[in-house]
Amino acid sequence: LVPDFRTIVIDEAHHAPAPSYRRILAHCGAWQPDGPLVVGVTATPARGDGQSLQQVFDGIVYQRSLVEMMQAGYLVDLRAIQVLLQVDFDALRTQRGDFVEADLETLLLAANAPAQVLAAFQAHAAERKALLFTPTVATAYAMADTFCAAGIATEALDATTPLATRRAILQRLHTGATRVVANCAVLTEGFDEPSVDCIVVARPTQSLPLYQQMLGRGTRTYPGKTD
Repeated sequence: LVPDFRTIVIDEAHHAPAPSYRRILAHCGAWQPDGPLVVGVTATPARGDGQSLQQVFDGIVYQRSLVEMMQAGYLVDLRAIQVLLQVDFDALRTQRGDFVEADLETLLLAANAPAQVLAAFQAHAAERKALLFTPTVATAYAMADTFCAAGIATEALDATTPLATRRAILQRLHTGATRVVANCAVLTEGFDEPSVDCIVVARPTQSLPLYQQMLGRGTRTYPGKTD
């Protein structure tokens, strides 16, 4: 990479403190007096591990909250329904500021969470198009199987899903042929399907940035969509 840039723009800039990003920035002379201007944009300027973005950026030059964006009409409003399970979340281990994913999988499957989530979806979002987030790949496919058994056109994808297959699944979601797509951390950042009007957070989390990223997949405006 020839380091002759005048400006470097980093999307999803909360990743910028990572060693890989900082190596690239150092190579491009970002911290030299005559180095390039570095601009970062992100919807979640806080990191789950508590690391500061000031390792890379001098300060925030412009910000608007989700609520401000909703009030200005750039995002739709949020309405939430809580799905209650008979589980003890206090028994879960935490790692890097969030629940251990394998523990979550065991807890959710033992509590028959797929059936509980399905019941909530049928009661509150039966006519909606949904993205469903889970803590592990196994729970994503378990959710999809449960929804399919109830006659709801649902598919799951993961990091090993071939690109052509993934594109076909997301195209079916776009057209409405598929009503629900379940996934584990694949469609959390950057995925944009404005017609989605239901987010199923079947992934308990202590991470505010992760929670905001999941919710953000459903807040895009779309004709006829109110929340």
